[in-house]
Amino acid sequence: KITLKERNKILDKLFQRLKGKPLSKIFGEKEFYSRQFITSEDTLDPRPETELIVDVVKNLLQDKKKKKINILDVGTGSACLIITITLELMSKLNIQSTGLDISAKALGIARKNLIKFKLNKKINLIKSNWFERLDNKFDIIISNPPYIKKNDLDNLSKEVLFDPLISLDGGLTGLRSYFEIAKDVHQYIKNNGFVILEIGK
Repeated sequence: KITLKERNKILDKLFQRLKGKPLSKIFGEKEFYSRQFITSEDTLDPRPETELIVDVVKNLLQDKKKKKINILDVGTGSACLIITITLELMSKLNIQSTGLDISAKALGIARKNLIKFKLNKKINLIKSNWFERLDNKFDIIISNPPYIKKNDLDNLSKEVLFDPLISLDGGLTGLRSYFEIAKDVHQYIKNNGFVILEIGK
């Protein structure tokens, strides 16, 4: 038997789901690379295709002898990408990671995930619009930027629309974020460094 309060809590979640709200937004967590991350309506939900970025970085660094590797995640959101990469590689390499995001609320969720995975001293978070608050260079820069064309936003599934618009809207062509990154990235990438971006179809 359950109490009336418990019953109402269950019904509330059920009604949210019936309105199309994804389970990750209802329960506040989502799986990524076999780990559970805290998420919210202020962060893009981690998705399986983004795990490819982790695999690409791991392949690039598998034979590295370099003692220290600096990695930057632009638009870090929940920080699932930079946390996963750091956890996957920290036993072999000295990974120093930085996550940027323009959203203070998203960075709040990222900090919760850093604490959850005990990486709050290993990963630095910076509130920044693209690279404007940076002054150092990185071996690898990663990003899963917004890449949906503005005119296609209305055609997205109801569930996707619970993600923040700022993490979806890629402008008229869907490429606005890539031009922003390309414009200045040369100033922040080391010689022989790599820029790895997720892109839409």
